[in-house]
Amino acid sequence: MSGPTITFVFKLGGESWPVTCCRSAYGLLDSESENEDPNNPDKSMLVTMARKRWSGATSSASTEFEIELDGETVADKFSPDCAVQIMEWHKWAGNSDNKFQLSMDVELEEFVEVCDFFNIDLDLDNIEIDPDAQFAVKVRAKLFMERRENVALAIADFKSRLMENASSVVNCLFLQDNDDYLYVTKSAAERFIMIADVNGYHRETRQKHYEWAQAPALREQFKNDLLEDGLVVEWSRVHVELSGTRGMEFASHETQTVHAYRWRAVVNVPDAEPPMKRARKSTGV
Repeated sequence: MSGPTITFVFKLGGESWPVTCCRSAYGLLDSESENEDPNNPDKSMLVTMARKRWSGATSSASTEFEIELDGETVADKFSPDCAVQIMEWHKWAGNSDNKFQLSMDVELEEFVEVCDFFNIDLDLDNIEIDPDAQFAVKVRAKLFMERRENVALAIADFKSRLMENASSVVNCLFLQDNDDYLYVTKSAAERFIMIADVNGYHRETRQKHYEWAQAPALREQFKNDLLEDGLVVEWSRVHVELSGTRGMEFASHETQTVHAYRWRAVVNVPDAEPPMKRARKSTGV
C-alpha cells in the first residue's frame, strides 16, 4: 500500500479490529482540506464526522483513529446498532458457511455506507435481512440492492461512450422519466449526456438512474469506482429549466417557466502526471 495510510481501530467490549487503507481516499482528513465548503450537498455524515472528531495520533506518513463502538460515542455519527453490526461482520467474515444476517434494527443502506467509508469489504450476496424485520425495511433493502446494481450499469455505459467519443470533461445529468429531454437540452447552459444502459436508452432507464443518484452512498460508489479508473468525479445539484417558452414562436402569457433541481456528475479525465513524478511514485521516493 503506497502513500500515507489511515488505520481505523474499532473497539467494542474488549475486542479490537484494525482496518488500514490509503489516506488519499479520505481527502477531507487532510490538512489542505480544512477550508472545504461546509454546505457541500454531497458531504455525508461520515465524511463530516471524520475531521478531528476521533482520538488518535497523526503524522505525515500515517493516521490512526481509535473508534470505541459504544452507543454514546457513535450516536451522533451513525446508529449504535450499526456499530455493533460492524463488529459482528468482522467475527462472521470467513468463519461461517451461512449468510450474515443483518439486524432488524439496521438499514442495509446505512450499513453499506458506513462499511464503504471505513474501507470494510462487503460481499452483499452473503448478507440477508433478518426475517423478523419490518416489511418496509426489507423493501428498502431490495430497492437499495437493485439501485446499487444500476450504478454498475451506469459506469459500464459511461465508459463505453467515453471510449467512442473521447472528451476530457463530461457532464452527466440525471433526469426523471417525465422530464422533457429536448427542452432541457435547449435550456441547458452546457452540453450534457444522460446515463443509459449499454443495451440502449429508454425512459425506464432514465428513471432508474435518476433514483440511484438520489442516494449519497450510491453517488459515492459511482465516484469511487471511476476514481479507480483514474477519473475524477464531482457531484452537484443544479437548477434545471424543465419547461417554458424557449422555442415557442408565439408563447401564451400564461405559459410559466418551470425549474427543478437535478443531480449532475462532472467527470474529468486528468492530465497525465509528469514523468519524474511517476518515477518517484514507482520507486517510493
